[in-house]
Amino acid sequence: MAQTQLLIDADAWLCLRSLGWIERLLAHPDLRVLMAERTFKMELNDLRRELDAAQAAGALEVVQVLKKTPAHERYRLWTRDSRLDRGEAEAVAWASTRTPEASASLMLVFTTNDKGAQKLAHDHGVVAWAVFRLLVEGSQRGWWTEVEAKAVLRRWDDNPHDRSGRPADFTTVDDTWARACKALLGGS
Repeated sequence: MAQTQLLIDADAWLCLRSLGWIERLLAHPDLRVLMAERTFKMELNDLRRELDAAQAAGALEVVQVLKKTPAHERYRLWTRDSRLDRGEAEAVAWASTRTPEASASLMLVFTTNDKGAQKLAHDHGVVAWAVFRLLVEGSQRGWWTEVEAKAVLRRWDDNPHDRSGRPADFTTVDDTWARACKALLGGS
């Protein structure tokens, strides 16, 4: 199976961490976990020890947007809009300017729960998934089982006040999962 790169932003990292899923992603042989430098150094600074350890172990790669590159020009343009998070802008700028060779050999998925960041990514040719979709897609791609993924999401059924990463149209894990699978298969 070809390797998939998951470019994870701060909100998705925190959601996956709260679900106890980060370690699983970092250890998965078919997944490569990436993070934008700003997210790594500034937005998740409170988790620096954890992030440094993952990076030192080779499980987390930090990507940079270098000055005087097309990615940097996009980043500068997008961060003029104060509603756009700088870490998300950096991630999408980096992802949207990858070389065609890199794009052809690896699947890259920007993982964020932020709808605006997802739209920006889609508008610039970058696949973007929320955490819930990552768990659904991962089960369908054989990265983990549906049972395993649903087990960590059951807390949303048990605690209606826990909204960390929960989709806006969430009803129950089973119902929301079924609708997501149907949508992925091209159903309504």
